[in-house]
Amino acid sequence: MNPPVRASAAAAKPSRRRQDPWLYGEPDISDLMEDPITLLVMKRDGLRPEDVWPWIRFAQAGLKDRLCQLTPLAA
Repeated sequence: MNPPVRASAAAAKPSRRRQDPWLYGEPDISDLMEDPITLLVMKRDGLRPEDVWPWIRFAQAGLKDRLCQLTPLAA
């Protein structure tokens, strides 16, 4: 006997994404910032992407000089 299929599952739309970014490494930060789950967590915490992006840029700037020089080649 098969489990019942919920109406919402049967009517689910395919994802807008072309591929799963985790199949080929880490997804791009801009993809993560547009992810529906990320947006819901930010909303729950009273944040908007424009509140978070400056902190991401700040962290990136701090890491820039400490990253392995081969890191850009791995992308």
